[in-house]
Amino acid sequence: MFEWLEDALKESDKSSHRLSEKRLNSVQNDLARVNQRLSRLYDAKFDGDSIDQEIFKIKEKEYKGSIAEIKAQIRTLGDGNPNFYQDACRTLELSKRLFPPFLESSYEEKASILKLLASNYSLVKASDVSILPTYRKPFDIIVEGLSRLIWLPGRDSNPRPIG
Repeated sequence: MFEWLEDALKESDKSSHRLSEKRLNSVQNDLARVNQRLSRLYDAKFDGDSIDQEIFKIKEKEYKGSIAEIKAQIRTLGDGNPNFYQDACRTLELSKRLFPPFLESSYEEKASILKLLASNYSLVKASDVSILPTYRKPFDIIVEGLSRLIWLPGRDSNPRPIG
């Protein structure tokens, strides 16, 4: 299970980096195009082309606004976690190593471990009484992966013909 999650995280990280690079290249191309338009506008004005002053100001304001928006997009593209894969792998490793000490811990130590993993525990009465936690990030990903393993082997809800 952990190996499957680690492989899925690695693939997700790779595709995320590819997508980020594509998006960054696209936005940088947009920035170059708008800068070029602004430069041509200035050239037309300075070369004495018959460009109306009001149109010049409108276009200059439009291009400068576009440049500011694109630069803001470029800044936000760099806001992702560059260590996502390493952090996720450390979390998985911690999850693997946490169970044996948990079993041997005192009640106080178990409580602190449980507080680390989840919050908002609630009692659920089905056939018997169970405690249902709301897992904290990043442990929620592990639990989601476990629940997906339960329903993966069965028939797809949208069966498609084979071949």
